[in-house]
Amino acid sequence: MKSSLCASALVCGVCVAVASQAANASIMYSSALRAPPLISGGLAGQDSWTVSSGAQNAIQVGSTGTTLVNGSGPREDLTHALTQITTGQTYYVGFDVTVSGGANMDNATYFMAFNNGTNFVTRMFITSATGSNFTFGLSGNNNTIKDWSTGLTFGTTYRVVSSYTLDTNVTNLWVNPTSSASTSITSTAGGAATNVNSIVLRQDSGTSTELVSKMVVSTTFNEAATFPAVPAPGAAALLGLAALVSRRRR
Repeated sequence: MKSSLCASALVCGVCVAVASQAANASIMYSSALRAPPLISGGLAGQDSWTVSSGAQNAIQVGSTGTTLVNGSGPREDLTHALTQITTGQTYYVGFDVTVSGGANMDNATYFMAFNNGTNFVTRMFITSATGSNFTFGLSGNNNTIKDWSTGLTFGTTYRVVSSYTLDTNVTNLWVNPTSSASTSITSTAGGAATNVNSIVLRQDSGTSTELVSKMVVSTTFNEAATFPAVPAPGAAALLGLAALVSRRRR
């Protein structure tokens, strides 16, 4: 009886610790961006996404992800509010993206960025690539683009992670990374922004289409790089301990 009570107390303690870890989680937003769990149709009004500009050609949710279509005419852009980070902290966003497109892609088209309503930072671009279908580009707070060095292929899904550190002008981008030490590109173009508090999905006048899914915005690289996001090491260890104690009780 005594050992059973001790085991129960330990399990309760572990659960409290795990709950504490969850309460302090660094994940600010996580969504498959698919239907279900979202509803097929316009993303605006779902999952706290709101229209930031444009009233036509709405960004659409489908069974495989959320589609951004560049082209002529007015196009909808959406924003999702984020918890404000403090000086020295870093936003990371990770997502799966499958690109399709045609000739003469507009190299000045960025489809995602961090924003505060005025400044767009960590702008992620689709650009042309000699000998390949396309590649990704990155800029800080202007349109001076640093291109990913490897050509990429239409119809292939890539895991992209990008970052922005508050009060610096340094942004980074990784493609299919295994860790933060994986190959990345860095842009220091443009001045640093302050008070960044949202992420934007954007459509423009280019010829590419982006299918985006499995998005995670976090203050850690590892969480952004994986979907569902991986728990912090401490939380994972505590969950394992709880499972072990539970098995021993049985």
